[in-house]
Amino acid sequence: MGLTVPTPQGRSVQVAEVYITGADIVYKADGNTPTSSDGSRFPAGARFEIEGASDLANFKAIRQASTDATLWIEYSYEEN
Repeated sequence: MGLTVPTPQGRSVQVAEVYITGADIVYKADGNTPTSSDGSRFPAGARFEIEGASDLANFKAIRQASTDATLWIEYSYEEN
């Protein structure tokens, strides 16, 4: 899954803080699709940040096993 980054008028997203619940994930922010053995792994309960427009646009994540994960995302904006 990728991110749908909101773009309020006159503002741009700088950072997304991600909190994972339910299951572990594997993600990539280089435009390639992660696999269970290729990507950055984070366990349920972890928090991490995605910084920069390119990484936000190219972010993709998958669950690591058969249990679904939920990603809670908070965006930080900058006035244009």
